[in-house]
Amino acid sequence: LGAWLDLDGRWDTRPYEKLKPELPLIEDWQHVAPMGRDQYVRVAYPGFLYPFGHRALLIKVTERKIKEAKQPQARLYQRKFIVVAEPIKHYAQHDLPFSEVRIDPLVSPDILDPAKVPVPGAPVADKLFWPTLPSGLMRWILHARDRDENPVSFEAPLLFVSSQSPSPATIEAAYTAKGDQPLYTLGFDRIDGRGQQLAYARPSRPGDTLNETAALRFRADFPPGGGAPVPHLREAELIVPAVRHLTGAASPVAVRYPDFFAAAGFDGSNPGEVFLELTTKQVVEFASSERSGGIVRPNLGFEGLSRLTGIVGDIESVRKEEFDPEKFLQGALPKLFGMVPLTEILEKGEKLAAAPKFLTETLDRVSRLLADLEQFHLAIKALGPAVAADAEEVRHGFEDLGKLVANFPKPSEVAALLADAKSKLEGLKSRIAAIGAKAAAEAAKLGPAPRAEIERLTTALGAFLNKPTELLDDISALLQMLNPIALELRAHMEWRPKLKSWPADNPTFVVDHASSFVISLDVRASGTAVPSVDLIAQLDKFKLDLFPGAPLMRFHFDRIAFRGGSNRKPDVDVVFGDIEFLGVLSFINVLRELIPNDGFSDPPHLDVSAEGVTAGFSIGLPNLAVGVFSLTNLSLGADARIPFLGDSPVNVGFNFCTRERPFTIAVAFMGGGGFFGLRAGPKRLELLELALEFGAVLALDFGVASGSVSAMGGIYLRLEGEQGSLTGYLRIRGEVDVLSLISASIELYMALAYEFHTGKMVGQASITVSVEVLFFSTSVRIHTERRFAGSNGDPTVAQMLEVDASGGSAVWDEYWTAFAGGTA
Repeated sequence: LGAWLDLDGRWDTRPYEKLKPELPLIEDWQHVAPMGRDQYVRVAYPGFLYPFGHRALLIKVTERKIKEAKQPQARLYQRKFIVVAEPIKHYAQHDLPFSEVRIDPLVSPDILDPAKVPVPGAPVADKLFWPTLPSGLMRWILHARDRDENPVSFEAPLLFVSSQSPSPATIEAAYTAKGDQPLYTLGFDRIDGRGQQLAYARPSRPGDTLNETAALRFRADFPPGGGAPVPHLREAELIVPAVRHLTGAASPVAVRYPDFFAAAGFDGSNPGEVFLELTTKQVVEFASSERSGGIVRPNLGFEGLSRLTGIVGDIESVRKEEFDPEKFLQGALPKLFGMVPLTEILEKGEKLAAAPKFLTETLDRVSRLLADLEQFHLAIKALGPAVAADAEEVRHGFEDLGKLVANFPKPSEVAALLADAKSKLEGLKSRIAAIGAKAAAEAAKLGPAPRAEIERLTTALGAFLNKPTELLDDISALLQMLNPIALELRAHMEWRPKLKSWPADNPTFVVDHASSFVISLDVRASGTAVPSVDLIAQLDKFKLDLFPGAPLMRFHFDRIAFRGGSNRKPDVDVVFGDIEFLGVLSFINVLRELIPNDGFSDPPHLDVSAEGVTAGFSIGLPNLAVGVFSLTNLSLGADARIPFLGDSPVNVGFNFCTRERPFTIAVAFMGGGGFFGLRAGPKRLELLELALEFGAVLALDFGVASGSVSAMGGIYLRLEGEQGSLTGYLRIRGEVDVLSLISASIELYMALAYEFHTGKMVGQASITVSVEVLFFSTSVRIHTERRFAGSNGDPTVAQMLEVDASGGSAVWDEYWTAFAGGTA
């Protein structure tokens, strides 16, 4: 009838993994064959789960079963599944965000035959495949601890790699494969991070290496001598909390571990403590002045992350513990006041301590208090040694409190013990009350005295147990204050660079030893409150010397500050010093000294908005009258428009009288007037207006009738940017009035203007007649305009025919072929 076999064999296959790759290795073989018939065969093939390297077994079970109810037959059925032989692995390499990874479940459900789930480049299906269930890809739960020992978990498919592994290139191609085949359209190497907070390096303060993770991609290397693959982070998509809270941007960025960190971590060759680098450099844009201040928009180059400074603009400089503002910012900033490049007014050669601090911290309540105290201490040190000494004593006291809290047991553990103790106390109170009630009922049968005694004892015991319960409630309230669950995420940026005058020769932006510049932005968010934002941007003690080559005006500023936040409206604070007139405008300083204060029609004025500052003077000069000669309405004015941001530079205006209020000059019946205005920027003349008018006026009055006639002629010059015009005009007007019942007037106007930008002369003429009788009035106006002279601005024949560089013209060809029968 056949032999009986019951075989159970186990072998250590590791010494034979590289001997004969073409022969399959078997780690475990169980075989039961009664009476020469295979009944149960279980074969275990050793391998690894890629990329994390957990040892695993591909189990192939063949069983003889009878499944049919009708015409039963004992058939052989085969199934395969994966057993995780090494549930947990620990890692020491620097370029992996996990210190350990534990896989669950340890035994997978039955998987499809690997031959039915082909992997591109796999030589043998059982040696390299994605374990796949009938319902889809097998996804293991990865329970990991990050570099701050925080627990995190992910779901991910894992690639089974036989111990007789194919070449690393084949494995890498299979793991990262994408294509049109089923299951490969997205790529399985991308693990969803589900927005979990992950510490990518060992922190120096709570949360300074913590980042919100959108996705992770890994790779693995095989040791030269064989063995399990060693995982490494290939790329992570993360959202930097500081960038999200400070700028409002929530798009993930792709990062990886730099080679120097992967090799040595935070050792002496990495004093800047850089731990991540971007795969593609980006710019952190402060698109809103509410988040960055009205003075500057400090867009920062973003090349990596440092545990010391947060965002890094130039990794190599930070590695050397140096800070070069130009490399850090790399032209990402608009110009200060529209004309001063910020990178050129920052001192170079500073140490890394001068770099902007762009950090994120996760703080409990006591830590938040200590962090606020540290900020307070730094701010108050400049107020004087006495005050600073007092602040130092206060800080030491809070540090002692922090050490006391640090040595406290974990609040969660203590809270669990207190909850258990309180539960037992409440149970004891309930039992005493129940026993007391029963005893009182029984004692009532014996008389009132025993019952009263039992009730007294019950009440006393209940009051005694109330004290420990109240004490436990008080301790629980204290633990709630110290509980790390009530964490607050704090994103903070602070920058205090040293400034220098710009440019070096004949500076426009002038600073002195008292000048200072600070940008401070603090964002706090917790799970129980709306995030709050506090912002200060301030520039102190500086001067703007406009047109330093040919100086005209110098503006002295004591302070420009922008303060804002989520709990207050934006506030621009400008403390303006003085305006000093130089060069050809220096005579205004003399006039200011000669004219008394009440002679100013408009004292020094200052208009401040979130976009910029407008400051200036308007001086009214005394009228002059000698006999039949008079000169009135004289005034001088000057102002400067200083934008905080953008490409529109500072511009300066000067005027002698204005269009709305021209000066007037009169000699007997003859008179005239005019005005002059100029506005210029650092690079060009923006606007020039000049008007002069002269004529005669004659009026007669006979009582019942009156009339007047006037004739005025003048010129008007306007230059604006690349355009301009020069206009000469004549205006003749006459009017008559009879008893205020009937009036008539006639006006003749003629003007001839030359347009500089077109090279044309434009002539205009109009006549207007108006008549008014009692309540009836009408007017008639006739106007004409003619353009002549000059051809500048008209298209040439070549332009109209669209002649190309070779001399041909498709327009001309189309035209003449239309008359040639359609042949060319």
